[in-house]
Amino acid sequence: MSKMDDEWSIETPPKGFTPKRQKIDPEVQIKLTYPKQEGREDHMLHVLFLQTIMSSNHVDIRVLNKRGEALKESAVADLTKSAFYQNHFNARIKTIKDQNDNKQGKIVVIHRIRGISKEGTLKQDKKVLAFLKQHSIHLTRHDWLEEEWDTRMIGFFTTVIPKCMPREYALKAVTAALNQKRGAIKIPPFQLKNIALCTDHHSTRGYGLEVRAHEAQAMMSSIKASIPPGGFVTFHLRSVNNIVYKKAIEYLHSKSETTWSFRVNYVSEGSFFKLEDRIKASINVEHIIYDPTHKSMKILVHKKHFDTARKNLKEKLSQWKEVLDPDDIRQFEKYPEIAHLTRDELSDSIESYTSHSIASILSFEIEEIEIKQPPKASTPMTTETTPSDLSDPVLNEKTTAEVKAEVQYYGSELKKYTLKIEGFQVMLETIMEHVSKLNPTTTTPSPRRPD
Repeated sequence: MSKMDDEWSIETPPKGFTPKRQKIDPEVQIKLTYPKQEGREDHMLHVLFLQTIMSSNHVDIRVLNKRGEALKESAVADLTKSAFYQNHFNARIKTIKDQNDNKQGKIVVIHRIRGISKEGTLKQDKKVLAFLKQHSIHLTRHDWLEEEWDTRMIGFFTTVIPKCMPREYALKAVTAALNQKRGAIKIPPFQLKNIALCTDHHSTRGYGLEVRAHEAQAMMSSIKASIPPGGFVTFHLRSVNNIVYKKAIEYLHSKSETTWSFRVNYVSEGSFFKLEDRIKASINVEHIIYDPTHKSMKILVHKKHFDTARKNLKEKLSQWKEVLDPDDIRQFEKYPEIAHLTRDELSDSIESYTSHSIASILSFEIEEIEIKQPPKASTPMTTETTPSDLSDPVLNEKTTAEVKAEVQYYGSELKKYTLKIEGFQVMLETIMEHVSKLNPTTTTPSPRRPD
């Protein structure tokens, strides 16, 4: 790596910045790209951006310069001076050509920000997002040590799915597949990017493969030797055979829709390493994703095997408790268990709670209600409503005994309160009858109070 490359990107953390510290004090390396404009100094938009994020963001962030030093908020105002800015950051001009072969200049700035682990955290602030849109600033995460524009996206994988796989796991799966024949072919450095893919009828997302431009041919040789046909699709196929290219996207879309997952909670690192191979062998799954933050693992299965795999794994987990040590469950004081859906008593069976609920809703019979106009003639106040008029609801054949008992209980309560209401109604009518018989002349008004 040349000195010029190091000026472009200082990705290597400073001495003592271990992975353990990264969890406590995270940081991310960002890249800002914005158009060069006549009459405006190249570094000014970057300075205004720093002022915006340091004044608006609720997260305690620290901007690191090219030497890994954290800048104070009071020092950002001095960055407007060109000499002071160059002492802390490197702003380079990238020249590109548009469709008319006209050269346009873009300013590129790369540096680290400590206190956040994702560049999307900055965009969550409305003031920052409005500033980026107003000045046409492109904010991305930067992972390369080399020059950013010396890379090429050569295709996408159909074996890793962004919808259910984080990029870290997808990178691990692709690396494992490429390393199968590592001794024969050297694998160039590469990155996976979450990209949009679409046809005339479907749109989905896939993991695109990005490599350095001069190593694209070597990477294609590694893919042909390690990845089965259909597992990787080159963008060059779009012009060679557009039908096959679209079918590959449709396959990725269908795989994204039919790949389901269920979660196992209370899984320590030790439990995961002891159970991973057993789970893959017992329920015939390929991908098990461990989440060290929430101490859980996500098991990816096909949609039609979801309930069966979930039931089988629950039975196996009760047998595999013997292979776990006390240290494996010390953090939770309980063994790993499958996360149920909203209703445990229903999701615990082979039928999922969702399908059970839909079947229950469809079992209801909805009849049309006829609204009759009241008759013109006056009706007596007393209504002939007795408990015998309250018919019992029609129950489904699949209704459990517990539900039937509950229906009978509410039926008896309804009859009891109906009797009470009728008693109050009779008493009210008696009172009204006595009041109507009173002679208004017999009542004398009370004398008025003197003013």
